[in-house]
Amino acid sequence: MNLELSQACLGEENIHEMPNWKEFILNFCLDVGDSFKTWTGQKPPSTTSPQKDLTLLRQSGNGMASMNQLTHVLNISYNIAMEFKEIYKRLK
Repeated sequence: MNLELSQACLGEENIHEMPNWKEFILNFCLDVGDSFKTWTGQKPPSTTSPQKDLTLLRQSGNGMASMNQLTHVLNISYNIAMEFKEIYKRLK
């Protein structure tokens, strides 16, 4: 997993305290990928979409100083999710 993304979401010190941090980050990335479909109108919003999206943005933006940094983290998350889905599809 991307260390930069892990540090942004969990903090550098928490990575070592959380035994399943890789699964947590993968689920976070998959949530970003799913939310992107809602943001772009590819999927209708659910009743929990606003809360989920705000939680994702808040977690991603923790410690960020600019929108560019936040966008960078969201792009990394989205790319990891899409790569995982493609690899998973090939393994089926």
